[in-house]
Amino acid sequence: MPFKNLLFLLFIFYYNIVFAQSSAESPPKNFDFTPYDNDFEKLYQNCTKTRLDSAHKLQIAFLRKYYVIRDKKRLYDYCGKFKNKCLKDNNKALLRRLLVIETVDKLKYQKPTPTQVETAFNALYDTFLEENDVSAALECLLEFGLFPHKEKTDIQALKILFFAEKFAQKNNLQNDISLQGILYRIGYILWDFDMPILSIKYLKKSLETNKTNYSDSLITLNAMGINYQKLNDYQNSIKYFDVVSALAKKGKSDIFYAVVLGNAAVTLHKLGEQNKAFAYATQDKEMCFREKLWSNAVGALHTLIRIEIKRNNLENAKILLDSLDNVALKANDKHFISQKRQKEAAFLYYQALKNHEKSLSFYKEFVYYDSLAQEYANKNKISELQLAAEVRIYQQEMDEREKDKQSINVLFVISIILLILLIVFVGFFVNKKIKTIEINKKVVENINKTQAQEIAILKQQIFAQLADIKQNNNSLQAIILPKNNPEDIKEDINQIGKDIDNANPQKEIHNENLVENLDFDTENISVKEEDLQFLREFNLTKKEQWSIFKVSFLKVYPNFERKIITKMGEVSNAELRLMMLQKLGLDNNEISQMLLISANSVRTGKYRLYKKLGLSSAEELDNFL
Repeated sequence: MPFKNLLFLLFIFYYNIVFAQSSAESPPKNFDFTPYDNDFEKLYQNCTKTRLDSAHKLQIAFLRKYYVIRDKKRLYDYCGKFKNKCLKDNNKALLRRLLVIETVDKLKYQKPTPTQVETAFNALYDTFLEENDVSAALECLLEFGLFPHKEKTDIQALKILFFAEKFAQKNNLQNDISLQGILYRIGYILWDFDMPILSIKYLKKSLETNKTNYSDSLITLNAMGINYQKLNDYQNSIKYFDVVSALAKKGKSDIFYAVVLGNAAVTLHKLGEQNKAFAYATQDKEMCFREKLWSNAVGALHTLIRIEIKRNNLENAKILLDSLDNVALKANDKHFISQKRQKEAAFLYYQALKNHEKSLSFYKEFVYYDSLAQEYANKNKISELQLAAEVRIYQQEMDEREKDKQSINVLFVISIILLILLIVFVGFFVNKKIKTIEINKKVVENINKTQAQEIAILKQQIFAQLADIKQNNNSLQAIILPKNNPEDIKEDINQIGKDIDNANPQKEIHNENLVENLDFDTENISVKEEDLQFLREFNLTKKEQWSIFKVSFLKVYPNFERKIITKMGEVSNAELRLMMLQKLGLDNNEISQMLLISANSVRTGKYRLYKKLGLSSAEELDNFL
């Protein structure tokens, strides 16, 4: 790395600490937050009125002015206060700009790994894209690129910044202030990589945006001068140094002015303008001594010694060389540049004196330190082909990441569509099912109503037949039923039925007439009191009367007993009698009166039926019957 490159790097470090905050006075020991609050309100109002891509710069200037950027607590307080204002005003666009600052400075205090830095910025970048704020996303990429540059991982920084440049072109952000920062930083890193032609290209593009602030303009113009110096284009080099020195002098940037003069001195020395070069280098040296920038002072003294040797002023060269030896001891240079410059100056001086022994000794030491410096420089060096390949790979990775994200979004949309279709289908199916249930419910209600009417009709038929039996009581009493032969009983009962039919043909019951003459409530069907009284007189506990009742019942329900036996197997007379009375719609108390037993006995009998039939309630028994 050439001497002036190191000098410039050291200046940048110094500028960030001192010069960037030179407009602010040192904060008093008891810092008063009152002006801080007042200026905060003014800052917020300015940020709401200015272009969003410049709001970031306004906030950074504020943080530097009040030393907030150096105090973690104040920084977090500021971010919280600014965030609350944005949320209160629902100013999401301005809030996104704040989030970039907050992320950068929180990472700075956390000292994260490169992976953590990448994760944090990628999260912000993705969020901004989802909110369709490409300008904020570009600013995020700029800060993402600056972060590895601060950590001296410049290749990674360039990958990000080149991607950011293409992102700006893709999204028509040529007028965005962040693009100027991206172009400027690319040019600066390429200058550091010793790629002057590419560096000049990007630095010029940065200047052409016409959005550079004062400090960026100084650094950019100075870097242009150094790049042309590397290319041995001394005329262009001195042209840019003259422009930037005049700009620095006008802005009263004394430190920067002295640094530029030191850089210009090298070019003037190579142009042969030794007197002017000596004057410039002297001013640079005095500034370095005053500010105790010892590494920079080594560079200034090295230039002065070369000028004095060129002017053949060896006595003054020896004085300067002694001063250089003392200053080199103070320089904390891990890159071996100061040691290299010290040995080179001594070698040139003794060569001019024709002291070949000392000259050879210092030359050997110069070569040694030069090899160490080159070894360090080569670690942070990359060819244009390698750089292009690295950038292309990173671009492919980012494109793949974007495609993956788009694929995820497509899958998400498809999933939502499928979910909606599923909901519609399920809704349609459920609605259809509900309608079917409602239809079935109406059908069942109609069936139940019809069945209730039929049961009422059948009950009337049974009681009509029993009434016939009662009217022909004399005939019934004349019949002698053998008590010991069940088969004879059965035949006699059948004959009784025939006799009743033959004796009363005119009393045949027709359903149509009954329906017209019936007076009953299908919702609450019950046996009339006179019918109950009739059944009480008709004692069903007596075998003869039970048999007659059974015959009458089976005439109305011809298949009742057969179906019961088919489903249940063998049934006792008690079970059959209980089911017949249940079929007639009698409750437990009414059945107990018919059978001359207690209501509990009826319930017990029903319970046994439930168990036998696998039922659990009277309602289920009714449905079964």
